[in-house]
Amino acid sequence: MCEIICVTQSTLCGDKFLNQIEKICMGGIDRIILREKHLSASEYFGLAYEVKSICNKYNTALTIHKFYDTALKLDVKSFHCSYVDFKENKYNSEITGVSVHSVSEAVQSESLGASYITAGHIFETQCKAGLAPRGTDFIRDICHSVEIPVYAIGGINSDNAKLLKNTGISGICVMSSLMKSENPEILIKNLRANPE
Repeated sequence: MCEIICVTQSTLCGDKFLNQIEKICMGGIDRIILREKHLSASEYFGLAYEVKSICNKYNTALTIHKFYDTALKLDVKSFHCSYVDFKENKYNSEITGVSVHSVSEAVQSESLGASYITAGHIFETQCKAGLAPRGTDFIRDICHSVEIPVYAIGGINSDNAKLLKNTGISGICVMSSLMKSENPEILIKNLRANPE
């Protein structure tokens, strides 16, 4: 079954972010990657503490992004970082995910001990305005180059998710559409049905 991962961007939700996280967890998401790069370390820790309590309530997996100290302090076993950050640091998480943008980065991440990778951006997205999407052939090449799980990211929604069928991905990461969705449960069901 294709995993659906929510990658957060609280600025898309305003003051309703924690409420949206709860709705997403209730909707059956497999994992939340708390990606809030605009926050300071202390601000991130405070938010992560609250998000972890929501995830625990619904038995939803949580991944800490960028702020490794927060993962240690909150005893979160899953950590995600950029390719550059991963190369330069020795992280010792049970699960370590790495964001990559090329086959060579994917291969190198696997050789350095990454547990999984996210690769993108696959489709056009406002988060990467002005940058051409890499497309489905790119994600297929990534999947064929490594043995660890690969998750597609970038502009994925319930309409285009079907284009990822037979690429070899283990799942998809979704940001904007989940952050803005009024009914995450339906969106998650639609996303899950597509890339099989």
